[in-house]
Amino acid sequence: MKQTTRDQLWVVLRPILQGIAAGLVYLAIRPALNTYIAGDEGAMTSGTSAFFGMLYAVVGGFSVFEVLRQWNEVKGAYDSHNHQKYLENVEKRLPWHLKVAWWGTSAMIVTAMMLTYWQHSLTAFFTIASVVGIESFWWLVAMDLDDPHTGFWNIPIPPADWWEIKKEG
Repeated sequence: MKQTTRDQLWVVLRPILQGIAAGLVYLAIRPALNTYIAGDEGAMTSGTSAFFGMLYAVVGGFSVFEVLRQWNEVKGAYDSHNHQKYLENVEKRLPWHLKVAWWGTSAMIVTAMMLTYWQHSLTAFFTIASVVGIESFWWLVAMDLDDPHTGFWNIPIPPADWWEIKKEG
């Protein structure tokens, strides 16, 4: 399926918009947070939150590399007409518990960052928006590559005779 420029733009804009939305949510709840969290310790905790949040966002990319490796195996098998290797790899997916763990830890990191006292709203907005945007992009790419026949990056469905080999074996 041919992707339009609008589709390509949406792949980039969606995580950015989700990151901005998360940053705006923080700015909306910040006045309520300042009533019970204040003090000099804010400088240390906000800097630490920013560091660990960005570190977590970068580490999230490793799951994408695993999915990309699997996708490349399927694509390579398809391009080289290696039916057996294609059939061995086409059904491999990220386990559901890994997806739940990834999504859950992302939600906990962002929630913790939103509940942390930040001395400067702009730093908090940028950090939270960046972490959410990066994680959203990783999630979008991983889920798209996880199924090689649908999504933005896809591999054509092979002819029916390829599937007959699987039934016979």
